[in-house]
Amino acid sequence: MILTQSFIRNHRTFTNPQTITVRGLMLHSVGVPQPRAQVFIDRWNNPAASVSVHGFVEAGGRAIQILPWTNRAWHCGGAGNNTHIGIEMTEPASIRYTGSGANFVDNDPAATRAFVHDTYQTAVLLFAQLCGEFRLNPLGDGVIISHSEGHRRGIASNHADVEHLWNRHGLSMAQFRRDVAAAVGGGGQSGGEASEEITATLFRVTTQSSPLNVRVSPGSTAPVVGTFARSTLVTATRRSGDWLHVTDGRLTGWASAQFLTEAVPLAVDALVQAGIINTPDHWLEHYRDLPHLDRLLVVLSELNFSRGSVDNVETAIGLLNRAGAINSPGYWRDNHAAVPFLDQLLIRAAGAL
Repeated sequence: MILTQSFIRNHRTFTNPQTITVRGLMLHSVGVPQPRAQVFIDRWNNPAASVSVHGFVEAGGRAIQILPWTNRAWHCGGAGNNTHIGIEMTEPASIRYTGSGANFVDNDPAATRAFVHDTYQTAVLLFAQLCGEFRLNPLGDGVIISHSEGHRRGIASNHADVEHLWNRHGLSMAQFRRDVAAAVGGGGQSGGEASEEITATLFRVTTQSSPLNVRVSPGSTAPVVGTFARSTLVTATRRSGDWLHVTDGRLTGWASAQFLTEAVPLAVDALVQAGIINTPDHWLEHYRDLPHLDRLLVVLSELNFSRGSVDNVETAIGLLNRAGAINSPGYWRDNHAAVPFLDQLLIRAAGAL
């Protein structure tokens, strides 16, 4: 499974969010023969759109997150919006709905079956990852439910998904919950160490030679969803014992903290060695005070320095932008005074290019 992000930044559930305490996960199906999530993302990425979900599952092992998981979305038309993350599964182009209900004609049964089973397996991995992240028991009552099950519980509107599509292919929500529980393994159910949120921190993958396994939940027996190459820069947002929940913007999951090293201290040390900064304690104390300052320090530490002279921060920002060290010069022009000596850091770094 490859999990990417494509946030609907113009939707009210992103621009003016209410937050929820996640108690469960609700699975939906889009209800039209449309295999591409981007069609819905484009439609919902505007202030007038009424509905929203947290993410999509496509064929090919792809999952797309479109809202922060703890933002309240409007995905089920009932109280489940206040407790459940909503995930939509796209549907194969090989079916055609008849009338206004859940009945459809299957024009290519083999293609439909392949698509449904493909998205099912990806949904298993995504739900296992979310159970691991939010410490949910996949087999707990009401934790993982479909939209139709939500309706029967009185917390969702009257829809038939996802069973209307799954029933024809030997799939069920009961089996789905068992498969998610098996994917979570020992790391995602009650009895393991609880995870806690941490201030987003950059880490560098420091394996010796082999890539770092990324798992659906914090535990060495949990299924692997991908790998990070050595030296990959990732962001960690949660910790569970000796495991960190990390992402590089493409792949998200749990990885062993044994093979992850905080990137900012390494960057500060490199900048000291290059003569760019001479007060490392100051930067280690203040790098969290301004968004993106941690990544700026890391990127600056990777530049090839020589000799030069720059006497003002405006020129420095322009030079660093042209060198590829920063890609949002306006942000740094507006915020370089927010942290003491940040202007001097920019000037020194640009002058040493």
